Amino acid sequence: VRFRLTEVYRAFTFGAWMATIALGRATVEFGLIHRASHLGFSATRKNKYLMLNDLISQAIPKVPTLKACLIAIKEAGNRVLHPRKDQNVIPSPKILRSEALECVRATTQVIEVLYAE
Repeated sequence: VRFRLTEVYRAFTFGAWMATIALGRATVEFGLIHRASHLGFSATRKNKYLMLNDLISQAIPKVPTLKACLIAIKEAGNRVLHPRKDQNVIPSPKILRSEALECVRATTQVIEVLYAE
C-alpha cells in the first residue's frame, strides 16, 4: 500500500492530474479489499471482488468518518475512468489540479484510517 500511495504522490508532483485521481481511486479500492475482514465485512461475493460502490457501501457503516472522502474519491475517479457524453471529463487544468489535490488528501486519510491499527 505504501508503494501505491507513493505513486499517487508522484503523479500529483508531476502534474498528472487525471492519473493522480485514477491512482487514488485504485489505492482506496485496494485498501478496502485488503482491510475488509479487519473492518468486519466481506470484499467478495460469489468468489469475485465487490465493485468499489459496494465496497464503500459496506465500509461506511464501519467507519462513518470516511464517508465524505470515500464518496469524493469514487465520484472523481468515476468521472476520469468512466467518461460519459453528458459529462465534461477534462475541465480546466486549475479545477482538475484542485480536484487531484483533494483526492490526494482523501486517499491519504482513508489509507491512514484503514491501516491505523
